[in-house]
Amino acid sequence: MSGSRSSASWALCVLLVVCVGVTPGCGLILFPQVQEVPVECPTEPTASFAVPTEGTSARSGAVLRLDRRKDYTVHVRAEGYLPTQVRIESEFSVGRIVTSVVLNGGHGIFTLFISTVLGCFADFRAGAWQVLEPTELSVDLVPDGSAPVATAPAASWPTASPSPSGFCESCGTRIGSTSFCTSCGARVR
Repeated sequence: MSGSRSSASWALCVLLVVCVGVTPGCGLILFPQVQEVPVECPTEPTASFAVPTEGTSARSGAVLRLDRRKDYTVHVRAEGYLPTQVRIESEFSVGRIVTSVVLNGGHGIFTLFISTVLGCFADFRAGAWQVLEPTELSVDLVPDGSAPVATAPAASWPTASPSPSGFCESCGTRIGSTSFCTSCGARVR
């Protein structure tokens, strides 16, 4: 009788380990393999962000969906601006590793920590321990100089005389040591 009980317990442990081995680790459930990286270009809202190695792209204000296990070079382009490249690198996150080990260790108590090892291995292989840095991109582009930059003629700018009190006479904002009011843009004489 004890032999059948022992083999039944052993079979149950093997079944549990197999079930845990074919499912993702706890870290992968919390941290999916694909990371969304928001992209923006304050200088040109129509800028294009492209990752040629992945065949993916997005416009400013959207997100790039990238595998967190890889490093990327993002090409940023907009008409009238110099193209630029930005690196996004995959890095290990101590917080994610600890979360994975703790959550996988919880059910490992019942499987002699075999499921913990399998779950942590699954999390490691799937990239749940990694994060893409920077987590969001904000790129300022430099004008390429081929197109003239439109500026208003000096005569059309509102002007304000500095008052003895140090405030703009046009809008009442305190004026520092600048030539223009930071609030209304009036030129200070």
